[in-house]
Amino acid sequence: MKTLLYFGVAFGAWALAGCSQQAVNSTPTGFVTTSLGDAGDFTIKDASALKGYDSVYLASVTAMPASGVTAENASDVEALEFAFEQAFKSQIGNVLQLADAPGEKTLTAKVAISQIISKAPDFNPMSNNPADISNSYGPGAGVGMNPDLMRRQLQVAGTSMFVDKVKTKVEFSNESGELLAQFADNDFGADIESDPTGGTSIPRVTEAFSAWCSEISAQLAQATGK
Repeated sequence: MKTLLYFGVAFGAWALAGCSQQAVNSTPTGFVTTSLGDAGDFTIKDASALKGYDSVYLASVTAMPASGVTAENASDVEALEFAFEQAFKSQIGNVLQLADAPGEKTLTAKVAISQIISKAPDFNPMSNNPADISNSYGPGAGVGMNPDLMRRQLQVAGTSMFVDKVKTKVEFSNESGELLAQFADNDFGADIESDPTGGTSIPRVTEAFSAWCSEISAQLAQATGK
């Protein structure tokens, strides 16, 4: 349910140390996918895959970077991950119990937040920086440079994060680790409302997370029979 406004387009992504980049939220082979309007896709192994489950264990929420982008400040990353965790627990808790560990009737959820740029390149019109891949002035300026890294919009206030093109994915697995269902939105950044300055804030991002998680909650209610 995309009830918020889209203001601009943004960039690549950043990752925590040891996390691999996930470029696109893909559909598991053989699963059935339902598009939820502009809220992304709900993909499930089969119609009965989630029947009988009565609780959810949130195993992890991980924000991930884009190749070539400076890693974000750890506290900024944690703030974003915490915002999603709170939204997820608040909405999913309306349908299923929140568990502290995996279990026979407990779905294990793993969350990936990607496509967030952490720091725009430093463009100096008086010099050429080899790291910029191309000249920053004169004939051919900007040629070969990643266009996503040249935009600066929807910065989260108090951080150096840009979230215009955030992607979100939640995977639900059983106790043995078998994937049963997935929620993914490759254009989640369109949910994040900007303020009059064209930026945004953690509360606005949290509101968008909450709206998206409410869609997950509704789908889980149907799929589990709650």
